[in-house]
Amino acid sequence: MKSLKFLLLAGIIALFAVACNNDDDNNTDQPQNFPVVLTVDVDALLLLAAGSEASSVANFGQPAGVSNADYTTEARIGDMITFSMRSNNATDIFVIDSLNYVSGDDLLSLEFVVPRGELGQPEYVLDVLDAYDAEDAEMKYVLGFSVIRNAVQSGYYFIDPKIRIRSRN
Repeated sequence: MKSLKFLLLAGIIALFAVACNNDDDNNTDQPQNFPVVLTVDVDALLLLAAGSEASSVANFGQPAGVSNADYTTEARIGDMITFSMRSNNATDIFVIDSLNYVSGDDLLSLEFVVPRGELGQPEYVLDVLDAYDAEDAEMKYVLGFSVIRNAVQSGYYFIDPKIRIRSRN
């Protein structure tokens, strides 16, 4: 009887240890890279005037009913966000010209979401350095870009999604 109680207790402890060690959060302690890919219909884009908002001809692959303006990339402190663009034409080249803070939590301005590398490239990386401790922080930004097709650069076009940095809690 004593052995049975011991085995039962050992089994409960083992089950508890496995449950506590369960990786439900997919190892979120490790910094992650969040790719943000904007798909653009360049044929339609080139019909827009330079300086136009490009939501009508581009999307982030979000579900139906979620506008580009409401599309939100979520990350944590220490993560990276990598912006890139693609077209239905493999020869199109995109240049990310700007990423500007528009509104939202002041602490999440681009002083705390810092670019790695330079603008004027087809890919742009942000390192998330800081945010509020107790609550999520969110910012609205404008991603400005141009496109090169057949050696002719056209643009500036822009789109205005959001970034949300999850709190440490």
